[in-house]
Amino acid sequence: MTGRRVLGGALAITALVLVVGRWTAGLYTEYHWYASLGALDVWRARMSTMLALGTVSFAAAALFAFINFFAVRRSVVSLVLPRRLANIEIGEQVPGHLLLGAVVLLSVMVGALLVAPLDGWHEALLAFVGKPFSEVDPYFGADLGFFVYWLPFETAIHLWAVIVLTSVTGLVVLLYALTPSLRWERGTLFVSAYVRRHFIMLGAVLLLVLAWSYRLGMYRELAFGGGAAGVFTSTDHRLIPVMLLLSVYTVCAALVVGWAGWTGQIRLAFAAVTTVLLFSLGSRTIAPLVMRRSIDPASNRVRESPYIATRLNFTRRAYGVDRMRAELLGAGFATADEAASRLAIWDGATLARAVERLPRVRAMGVRAAWQANAGTLSAMLVERVSDAAGGSHDAWSLARYEASRADERGSPRRVADGAPGGDVLLASEPAAFDSAPSYTVMSDSLRQLAGVELVSTRSRFMYAWSLQNFRLLFGDLPANQPVIVQRRAIRERLHALAPFFEQGSEIVPVVTGDTLYWAVELYATSASYPLSQRFTVLGEERSYMQHAATALVHAASGRVLFIVTTSPDPVTLSWMARFPGLLKAAASLSPALRAQLPPVTDGARTQALAFAAAGFRGDSLEVKHFATPDGADSSASAHEPTYALLPTLGGVASLWPLLDSTERVRGMVAAIGGSARVTAWLPVASDGRRWGAVVDLLRIADSAQSVAGVVRSPLRVAPLLDRALYVQPIYQWRAGTTPVLSRVAASVHDTARVGNSLAAALGTAAAVRTSGASAPPALRPRADSLYRVMRDALGRGDWAAFGRAFDALGIALREATP
Repeated sequence: MTGRRVLGGALAITALVLVVGRWTAGLYTEYHWYASLGALDVWRARMSTMLALGTVSFAAAALFAFINFFAVRRSVVSLVLPRRLANIEIGEQVPGHLLLGAVVLLSVMVGALLVAPLDGWHEALLAFVGKPFSEVDPYFGADLGFFVYWLPFETAIHLWAVIVLTSVTGLVVLLYALTPSLRWERGTLFVSAYVRRHFIMLGAVLLLVLAWSYRLGMYRELAFGGGAAGVFTSTDHRLIPVMLLLSVYTVCAALVVGWAGWTGQIRLAFAAVTTVLLFSLGSRTIAPLVMRRSIDPASNRVRESPYIATRLNFTRRAYGVDRMRAELLGAGFATADEAASRLAIWDGATLARAVERLPRVRAMGVRAAWQANAGTLSAMLVERVSDAAGGSHDAWSLARYEASRADERGSPRRVADGAPGGDVLLASEPAAFDSAPSYTVMSDSLRQLAGVELVSTRSRFMYAWSLQNFRLLFGDLPANQPVIVQRRAIRERLHALAPFFEQGSEIVPVVTGDTLYWAVELYATSASYPLSQRFTVLGEERSYMQHAATALVHAASGRVLFIVTTSPDPVTLSWMARFPGLLKAAASLSPALRAQLPPVTDGARTQALAFAAAGFRGDSLEVKHFATPDGADSSASAHEPTYALLPTLGGVASLWPLLDSTERVRGMVAAIGGSARVTAWLPVASDGRRWGAVVDLLRIADSAQSVAGVVRSPLRVAPLLDRALYVQPIYQWRAGTTPVLSRVAASVHDTARVGNSLAAALGTAAAVRTSGASAPPALRPRADSLYRVMRDALGRGDWAAFGRAFDALGIALREATP
């Protein structure tokens, strides 16, 4: 018996050492990863908040479990276990201190299993460091920060309390079932007076938790109303005092149930619980239904008018509509020639598919970058060319294409190498990019990578243990200062550094000089902001969304810059005060980099939704909506906004048309990139045409609409003078092939034309296409540039760089061949 105990103890100690050792190694690697990015403040806040949250929730769950399990232990007079001695079986009574030890051990295990989720540590921290909004709701007089900061945190605590109460209650019932105090006897369930008293006390605790939920529901009515789409109505307003009364009554009922259970008055306890249930059912379900059905529609409109006005005001504030800029009529293109070179006929997804026509070429990132280039609009993609032999010599380059034109084959037309903004060959694989592996050991001879050294034995041992990859300890590593770069995927890296912000849907390449950044917009969001209209944005239903910052990930090193918006909201200000070294002002960027920043697409689209519903403050309300259907075929790429370079706005803009109730275009919401980065409303004069009529007109104008493989992209709208210009690119896109621009349909005023280019469809002087995928004279300077790169790499003995340049030269030769 002693040998078995020794063996069991040794195995337990070994398991404990392995678990604690890996946890320590993980702590070591996390600390050094945050330190390599200069974000130790985030790591300290994360660890301290998680430690406090875990400790408090563990102590509370373990204490609650101990009180209940100890009560079960008190019901057990003695526990006798059989013990065999030779051939004689003898009953042995378990000592009381062992039973108490079992209760403590079980309570500790339950407390460890019921620790509150720690991945929401930033919500808990924001509940205590959030700065006030300095605005109050009109019904409770509470600062709006209470709904954004504290209410989600308290709701999460309440949910955790329900889980703890349910789990411990289930274990208590199970433990009592193992004793004679709760048993099935002669077809009936026998429950002793002691157990019945314990169950009634748990019922009283359940009533307290129920009263807590009524209190939370009283505040949540403002954010999650009972009207259509969750709006707050007059009926919900009348429910607020009922919820307060119900909460107070349930607390009183809990006290009555507790006292009645302790004194043995079961009927009184049952009556109190029944009254609470009936009161709750009548006030929360039956009464609102009767009220909504009994209200006269005519009088209801008058009754709801102040609630509608309140909702519109809160909607404008929740989504930043008041910060939108209203342009004058005629803020669009001045001439058709201007539109022909500054309006994109490609969208990012279709352009990426088109450039992947060559073998082993892959466009990286989620979206293209749209840039002004010598007075025209160009699109930039990051291209990765895989090694034909399956090796690691992949070539990476920045390829720029003319957004408004195609070559004579209908393929994307490259910006000539000799022209401003031509292609750029990257020196090596970026340290961070979309869909990158979770970690890689790289050589950092220039000490530029945001990684952790793997030179020392301690570092190699810790990373090998943490990642369960002991080749990091015993295997060969790259020469010249090996470092490990973790979280190479863009979104994973940003989530670890700024989990308190919601990431936008786009990962956009941004280039200044020969330096590549990945830009991701970050937003402060909330689902519990009161009284505003709710919209589904970024995959979730929200009632508050403001642009907070732009994350710029340096592709070569993996370092991250967080650039705060010029007008931060209170949520962003709270995080700026908590992490002053993490969030920087836009003035810290160079003017060249600020000029290349992309439009805030997701934020502007959300503002467009709110503007369509609420309009500007002081304007007569005219409800608008997005244009649907957009005339695209089902096989078209994912729908994106229209991209245009509007001179009057000062930068590249993303455009969304808004229609009025008669299905006529009233204007466009424009998200402007560059240094300004604002959202503007561009009104247009009505041309009297309905949206559906324009879609049909462009289809009728296309005489080749029945040709197999024809795919129409979404209808695009841009302002031309004071009217709307409608453009619809048409591709030849058969299954298993890449898209080729076939023709473009355009309509302005009452006419529609179809041409082989946007210029031809608009009838401008630039209607003749130039031949070649890129200008033939540009091939020689590109070949000379790649030749010099190959010579330099050969002199250094860098065969990887030589292979990348060689592959890039092959691509240039293939694309220049008609």
